[in-house]
Amino acid sequence: MKKKVILVLTFVLLIIAVIAINPYNLYHHIKAEGTVSSILADPTVRNAAFGNDSEISNIKYLGSNMYRVETSSNTFVIELKKDGSHYNYEIYEFKQKIGAFGH
Repeated sequence: MKKKVILVLTFVLLIIAVIAINPYNLYHHIKAEGTVSSILADPTVRNAAFGNDSEISNIKYLGSNMYRVETSSNTFVIELKKDGSHYNYEIYEFKQKIGAFGH
């Protein structure tokens, strides 16, 4: 019985360590749509951020607190910066995707 408890605790601590150390933050990947959607839920905010109030069609977490947001008219990259108790957002218009080079 004691061995099982130690094994389960070790497994849980290992999972927590992997999630905390991993540069690709798994929590942000899972919560990406909710995080960005809650900020951009108001059409006035979307208009100020994107220049129009078009609906968001897709949100993808890119890593390092950056999100790709696709609307019906354009694609944007949003960088989330936490400063104390509030968040700052930098929004960039996505112009071009560069493919990876292969052998």
